[in-house]
Amino acid sequence: MFIGYPHFKAGHKPLQCAPRFQGTEQMSPAAPVKDRPRGFVPIGGTPVARAIRRLNAGGVHAAESGLIEIGNHSWDHLHPTLPNVCHSRDARNDFSQVDNAVDAGMQIQQAEDFIRQTIGDDLATGLFAYPDGKTHRYLLTKFFPGQTSNRAAFTTGGQHAGPETDRWLIPRYVCGNHWNSTDALVQLLQSSP
Repeated sequence: MFIGYPHFKAGHKPLQCAPRFQGTEQMSPAAPVKDRPRGFVPIGGTPVARAIRRLNAGGVHAAESGLIEIGNHSWDHLHPTLPNVCHSRDARNDFSQVDNAVDAGMQIQQAEDFIRQTIGDDLATGLFAYPDGKTHRYLLTKFFPGQTSNRAAFTTGGQHAGPETDRWLIPRYVCGNHWNSTDALVQLLQSSP
């Protein structure tokens, strides 16, 4: 489950997409829509946000119980149907366009910070899954190696990982792309080296 909805507790600072070209400046999600800068997406406005909203505090309880782990899949996936995305050039549907510190901060770090504020550092996995498996060299060589909140990142490579696998390019199998039935998944898992 990848998180994107605020379940604010006392003392938690609300996070949201930084206004376009304004660095880390913040704006309240309660600000009237007409006053929000282009590119501002309150956290409740993303598809993932709606899913996590249904979990509400139950997601935190499930994570505490060990039933699920909550990882990072980006702030808004650069989803093409959203009216605004958190990206300096308004890139859509191509996560390889996250190629600089500002965009990586809005898409990856902001989501990771929110997860940690919501469920606590001890329950955060520190794992990131690239939307559609797409990434940019900047993330692999500069962003991820230069921070400490993420431990590894997953592509959609569709192959087994091994000791030589780059921790920022761990392949994952995707339902529909690499398997589409329980039998196919079992066969895939049994083919593991």
